[in-house]
Amino acid sequence: MDRFALYVNDAAHAAPMIAALLVGGADRACTVVLCPPRLSHHAGRFLSDRQRRQWRTTWSDRAQGELLSLLPASAVSQLNWATADHPLHRTAGRLRRQQGAGLRLLDLRRSAAGATPAALEAPPVGRQQAGWGAPAAVATSVAAVLALVD
Repeated sequence: MDRFALYVNDAAHAAPMIAALLVGGADRACTVVLCPPRLSHHAGRFLSDRQRRQWRTTWSDRAQGELLSLLPASAVSQLNWATADHPLHRTAGRLRRQQGAGLRLLDLRRSAAGATPAALEAPPVGRQQAGWGAPAAVATSVAAVLALVD
């Protein structure tokens, strides 16, 4: 059985892709992960954690209703629903623990113009340090050359 996690932040954008995915085969289990947008700092600073959770729930219910109205009735029975917490790689890890390592992640989110979408997978541990390797080597070699010149 194929298992998919579909990350969605806009129902109208994702509905045709979800319908095309589900038409192909009945041996698929899909979890639609609804990704509510982040609140701006200005608006978010006045809300408590309970109010933020309530806003995410309200947004997810509205998005789920939109998706249900746009999808064919035969496809709806194959869907499970979840709401993403930020950061998204924690949600992906939780879903992998629940549904197995064979879970495929599909990013159906609409990206804003000029914005980089959040990663679905956590970066590897050794990879975070790799970005500073070359600049550190250059700085060290320049310092050594300057010390030798003096």
